[in-house]
Amino acid sequence: MDKITLLKMIYEKESAVNQVDDQNISLEDLISGDRKLRKLISDLQSEQLVQYTNSKITLTNMGKYLAKIL
Repeated sequence: MDKITLLKMIYEKESAVNQVDDQNISLEDLISGDRKLRKLISDLQSEQLVQYTNSKITLTNMGKYLAKIL
């Protein structure tokens, strides 16, 4: 998985309407178990495209913009 794919995945999860999160594994749980995904999130954080808000990964405005145009 590359940064662009991860950015789009986070964007789609944030923009999903009426999605039941209880049945799906959370993105945070998935990332905590995978060292490569943690590294990608860390890279996206350093580029100020994602941030942690209330223990959840959210896109910054620039991250949302890039996810839309990519």
